Amino acid sequence: MGSFPTREADIVALANDIATGLATHTEVFPAPPHGPEEIREALSAVTTAHEAAVVATAQARQGTATKDEAFDKLVDLMKTDLRYAENEHGFHTPTVTKKEPGLSDRARSADDTEHRPSSSSIVRGHNPPNGRISQ
Repeated sequence: MGSFPTREADIVALANDIATGLATHTEVFPAPPHGPEEIREALSAVTTAHEAAVVATAQARQGTATKDEAFDKLVDLMKTDLRYAENEHGFHTPTVTKKEPGLSDRARSADDTEHRPSSSSIVRGHNPPNGRISQ
């Protein structure tokens, strides 16, 4: 005797074979615990459930695609507004300044601290006196 199938398609094929065999050979199998009609009804229920699962999967994929499109639109809107706010009010990341001839590193760092707010003050929402971050 072979092993019981594990793949759904193989189980469905075996169920059809069993129902057909029981119906065809009533003299050999006069009183099976579950007759061919009961197996066909269970097989029909499996087919109906499988079709419903396929439809539900398709709907879930479509729902996910619709949600992803809505999120993409939201992200685009947000990025546009954030870019606008940065450009309008100068709240963008300061760039590194080029070395000016004649200034030592110590003089430059002292000069930079006078004109640039610390990153922690920007994070806490404190703006520099003129409202702009120098670059």
